[in-house]
Amino acid sequence: MPVRGRGQLLRKRQTIDYNLSLERPQTLQIFREATLDALSGIEARLRIIELKFYRPEVTLDDQIKRWLPSVHIVMGYANVFEFICKSQLSEIFDDLERSKVDPTFILEWDPKPTQQVMDCVEKILHQSREGFADVISTLNLITNYLKKYCLSFSGVDGDIFLETATNYEKQRQEFSLAVKTNLDNIKIMADRFEQTGIRITEFGLTVREQAERCGCSHIPILLIFPAALDNIRNAITAIRKWLEADEGYPTFVQCDIIELEKRKTVHAKDLRDLQVRSSNLEHRIKSLKRDATEFAAELKRLEKKEQSLKVEEDEIMEEVNDFLVDLDVKEMRRDEMKSKLHFLGQSEHEKYEKLVHEIVMLRDRKPHLVKKVDDLKKKIEFIRMKKDLRTKKEQQLEELKIDSRQAKKELRKTELDMERLDSSIKRLREIYRFKTSPEVLRKIFHKMPLTKRNAALLRKKKVVDKLEKATRVTAGSIEGDWVKLYRNLPFYPARGEENLKTDIDEIVDKYMRHTYEEQARQCLWRWRRVHTRACVDDLMKTLQVVKRRDIVEKIEGEFTRRPRQMGATRVPQHRTVRFPKVPIQAQ
Repeated sequence: MPVRGRGQLLRKRQTIDYNLSLERPQTLQIFREATLDALSGIEARLRIIELKFYRPEVTLDDQIKRWLPSVHIVMGYANVFEFICKSQLSEIFDDLERSKVDPTFILEWDPKPTQQVMDCVEKILHQSREGFADVISTLNLITNYLKKYCLSFSGVDGDIFLETATNYEKQRQEFSLAVKTNLDNIKIMADRFEQTGIRITEFGLTVREQAERCGCSHIPILLIFPAALDNIRNAITAIRKWLEADEGYPTFVQCDIIELEKRKTVHAKDLRDLQVRSSNLEHRIKSLKRDATEFAAELKRLEKKEQSLKVEEDEIMEEVNDFLVDLDVKEMRRDEMKSKLHFLGQSEHEKYEKLVHEIVMLRDRKPHLVKKVDDLKKKIEFIRMKKDLRTKKEQQLEELKIDSRQAKKELRKTELDMERLDSSIKRLREIYRFKTSPEVLRKIFHKMPLTKRNAALLRKKKVVDKLEKATRVTAGSIEGDWVKLYRNLPFYPARGEENLKTDIDEIVDKYMRHTYEEQARQCLWRWRRVHTRACVDDLMKTLQVVKRRDIVEKIEGEFTRRPRQMGATRVPQHRTVRFPKVPIQAQ
């Protein structure tokens, strides 16, 4: 007989009771098909058990109705209205056994129905405890396989974005509990009838309807076998639903991944908009702070001027009042003298002429005073306007600070949502890979870890931030040219010359006692934080602009250098020993 190859072995049909105990499932689909075949076999086996328990030509209801007369007779002997516990008939059973061994003991009732009831009870209890043992064992085996292979790879608690995974895990636990409860209840019903008693209310709806139909609600023992069949069918239904849920699980996970990717795109746009808005608000806040500081400094310089203007205002107002009073008095005197001018002498005429001349002089002086008062008012109004502008700038600054805090709050929330989305998408992709890869079934079968124990560590060591590496190299080599570099770096949103100067001054003031490397590191860190599109290409192009080609070559050398493998040891170079030449003497 030719030896079968590996491909032929893999094409061998797998079954629950044999192949899956010796080898892993080839795929989850094959495992589900094998499970469904096993469930169909169990249902066929249940029909055989039912036919053996009753006669083939008798239905379940007919058999129960055949037992009812005998049970009613025995219940009458025992003077009970409900046959819920085996101990209710213990005295009758004892008397029956005594009559079998003691010929002198004569029963006052017919032992035939009593014997029929005893046989019926023993048959039902034996069938409940031992008749379904093979079926229950197979269902428990299937449940263990389902627990082993039909996994959700998730917990019952998790992010709202992982709702599909958490819901399936809850369903798995519910299905497993339903199967266990239904199978355990078969033996529990028999034990309860023998010990504490059982009532019709403890059965399911289907069995209670059958009891009403047959008129045996007061005799639960007759319904233990139908209840056991119903429990097994319920367990089979739960397993079928479990298989159905597991089959659709990867599809739902894939749909969630697509939906989360779309949501991530929308969140990324919102995040960029919020970053620009937050940056613009920060820029406006800095501008307003600068304006408010300038106004405060200017007003501080004008404090003495304002005080002198107030003193000058008081003096001018007093001068104006004196002028007006003097003018009014002289005009009144002029009017009085004018009315008596025909009666006055030469001296009085001269006084009148002098008074008129003084009034003219005063009137000529009035525009000068008015102009002086207007100029003073303009100066005072200018200072008052500066104060109003400072107050307005401060109010605008407070409003912008409130808007900035709200924008930062929204930005942080959006960043957290993006982190949650990224984490959820990675987790769902991992779940989808686990559910669709046959390699995972092999690892489960051999009890191997699904992921490498040091996978996270290896991932961190493999995935190196190129921009971080370029930043580190640049900061270590740029020295005092970091100011020129920072002024030429691109910014999005655009950053004005005044802001660049402010940033440089802040770094110099704060890190004055530090090295150039630290100052350069701080400026590059600020560039990466403010520039929302920072990348290695921008940094390298700017280095070429500031004529630091040497740093560009160092960065390129850092990227092209091959990383040293973990666990690899450096092979020491062999040192060549050179011996001096020995002159050959002639013979």
